[in-house]
Amino acid sequence: MRRLAAVFVVLVLNSAYLAARADASLFYFGNVALHVVLGLALAALAARSGRSMWSRLSTTMRAGVGLLAVGSAVGVALLVTGATRPFRWILYTHIAIVTAGALLTLGALLQAAIRLPAKGRNAATAAVMCPIALGTAET
Repeated sequence: MRRLAAVFVVLVLNSAYLAARADASLFYFGNVALHVVLGLALAALAARSGRSMWSRLSTTMRAGVGLLAVGSAVGVALLVTGATRPFRWILYTHIAIVTAGALLTLGALLQAAIRLPAKGRNAATAAVMCPIALGTAET
């Protein structure tokens, strides 16, 4: 579960960078490639551990995970078509769906972090709030 959450948070941070910058630089294109790798890794980790954890997830988390699954499928379509002008609508669909899923998932993670014992609560809350703060600061 920790690995899944860590990949999710890194992917959200990577997504915030991609949303904020659109430079034609090697660093930007490296982050696009990293985004694909992280997205596929997250989808694989979620599929593997999701079946056993599904019954324990909150309704908010289930909705977020469902949207992220649909958004991942749209992302795979982007791998096939590319994000060129004729397929730009697929990119925007991917962004809209995974943003909604990520917000629901981050909200559910924040609810879970608040219920932790005081010792781990601050670090967990900071880990959830960091991508939210960066994502809102960049838009």
